Amino acid sequence: IALWVYPYSINGGVLIQRQPFLNTTGNCYSLMGLNYFGQISMIILVSGAPLIVGPVLALRTWTHLGYTYSLSNGLRMYVNGAYIGTTGPQSWWSTGQIDYLLVGAYPYGYCGQSAFTINVVPFQGAIDELYVYRRELSASEILALANP
Repeated sequence: IALWVYPYSINGGVLIQRQPFLNTTGNCYSLMGLNYFGQISMIILVSGAPLIVGPVLALRTWTHLGYTYSLSNGLRMYVNGAYIGTTGPQSWWSTGQIDYLLVGAYPYGYCGQSAFTINVVPFQGAIDELYVYRRELSASEILALANP
């Protein structure tokens, strides 16, 4: 996943939420968002939900975020093209159902995160150039997206 964000508020907010089916509260999971302190947080959907916490986002400033995943590398976080960290190798948990990705919204009930991981409120800001890939992007591909 790659996207540009422009926060009006950094007091939390869901950027990407995984939902296995619409109009239900079961098995939802926020994959990317801001914690209560305004830091970007990314979570991988596995047992124990490994988390990467990045920098505090600047208000009213465009920031590029990259969320990549592979079995061998796990989740990797990129901010403005710079590599921030990884969970290390992880296998993804699946419900075996079609997953919907909700962007910038949090319309359903509690999804397991707290304000210290992702503060589960709607994102207040703008989102642009959202790309969802079916493969892991390389660091150079993320850098190219962050520096058009």
